[in-house]
Amino acid sequence: MYGRNARRPSDRGVFLTCPSFEVSSRKYYPKYTMRRLFTKLSLFMSLMTLAAGDGDHHQLQKLLVFTRHNVRSPLPHAYQRYSSRPWPPWTGEVATLTHRGRLLENAMGTYFSLWLREKNFSMDCPKDVNIYTNNYERTISSAYAFAEGAFPKCAVNVMYTDRTSVDPIFNLHAKNMTREFEEAVQEYMKNKLLSIDYKGPLELVQNIADVKNSPKCIEEGVCDLVSGEHTIRIKANLAPVLSGPIAIASRFVDTFLMQYYNGFDMKDVAWGRIENETQWKTLLDINKYYHDIIFNETNIARDISLPLVKFLKESLLNDTTKFNYLVGHDGNIFTVFRIMNFKPYELPDNYEITPSGGKVVFQKWANEAASHQNTGDQHCPDTGDSEGIISALPASWRGIGYLMEERVGRWRGREAGGP
Repeated sequence: MYGRNARRPSDRGVFLTCPSFEVSSRKYYPKYTMRRLFTKLSLFMSLMTLAAGDGDHHQLQKLLVFTRHNVRSPLPHAYQRYSSRPWPPWTGEVATLTHRGRLLENAMGTYFSLWLREKNFSMDCPKDVNIYTNNYERTISSAYAFAEGAFPKCAVNVMYTDRTSVDPIFNLHAKNMTREFEEAVQEYMKNKLLSIDYKGPLELVQNIADVKNSPKCIEEGVCDLVSGEHTIRIKANLAPVLSGPIAIASRFVDTFLMQYYNGFDMKDVAWGRIENETQWKTLLDINKYYHDIIFNETNIARDISLPLVKFLKESLLNDTTKFNYLVGHDGNIFTVFRIMNFKPYELPDNYEITPSGGKVVFQKWANEAASHQNTGDQHCPDTGDSEGIISALPASWRGIGYLMEERVGRWRGREAGGP
């Protein structure tokens, strides 16, 4: 990445800072606490966000952003038969980016454009810009929406593979399976399942959905989620699968979230039957359980995410492109974080840990006066160092931040240690 005589940027003289993102208007929202919970944002909330310690001596040289697609319509599934209640209609096809999702991702692009301008980030567009996405409609559309917001005067090429094939960079299939490996992963998933107290969350879902009066109950006799059985499948060239009550309930919760994020009237979000923040948190625990069971075992996370990690490493260390933007899925983020040994975290004012449009941001800063700068590291609240990052990347790349948003308002910078 550097010529023989080039001076490498130093990691000395830097500290961690936590800029934030605020909502300036709530005129579109009813007076509902959860609405505020998801929209009063801290957009640049860090796990470890590396920024300049001194604006006169540091310069942003390179950025890699790895993002989850933005807000979509619900995924297809037979879970709808588990409810007696009529489902509010959606416009557009299933599992595709919604109009709200496009607006939000476009606004995120505008945010990045303003932030990069503030940081005096110099690049030649489109030469220095690479946008690569999985070949799903919701990821492709997210990429285009971001590009239009970030680079409105530049014809950026959005790249993705043939949509008839599976992109190995983003797919969540297990790959190098042996019987011993399969049995070990199965054992982990079973033990994880046994360690979780999911009775309360499942009871809440089945009461909201009115499972006892649903077609599934009346026609098939399946009237109780809590007592249902779980099955686990882990096979080569297939994604890990957890079937049963938690998987069914997680689809309900995902749909409730997408209704909420897409601005449905609150009487149509879960049929108006989520009464308070405590119930929202209980419901979102189901999604955490689901992802924790199928993605949080180190070996399966490594097996699934290896092509993506290699791609990230190549982009970070060898590619000369100044701005890389990758669009994938929450499962990609879960597995990458797992093999990087990230400690458990929570995003302030948000019960999700990989929200729609959430972004992992790698920043490379050059310290041009490192020889006489000696400020120390400072950490954002509620964050933890990642041994995986430190061992996998050189000192100048020791930075990773998490961006989240649901509605975009005005942006302001905030120095580390500020209010």
